[in-house]
Amino acid sequence: MAMSATNSFRTRDKLNVGAQSFEIYRLEHLERHSSQNMSKLPFSLRILLENLLRNEDGRFVHPEDIEALASWKPGCVEKEIAFMPARVLLQDFTECPR
Repeated sequence: MAMSATNSFRTRDKLNVGAQSFEIYRLEHLERHSSQNMSKLPFSLRILLENLLRNEDGRFVHPEDIEALASWKPGCVEKEIAFMPARVLLQDFTECPR
């Protein structure tokens, strides 16, 4: 996987597992730039935050988007964010093979 051009918060890291190396984005590194404790965010928002970090390009995802989501407070909707899922899993209620 190619690395994105931007890594404003220096969260990109490598995870070595055996002979393989994976690109990951560490939310704990983002805490240095935010007043928010990332472990206190709901799990679903941490997934969205990691998605923003992974796709930060300065065109569709800006550092301000990441900061806005990292400082999320319940009940406060401040701005829309980009979401670029790599996979979408849906439950199949019809049980019909496709």
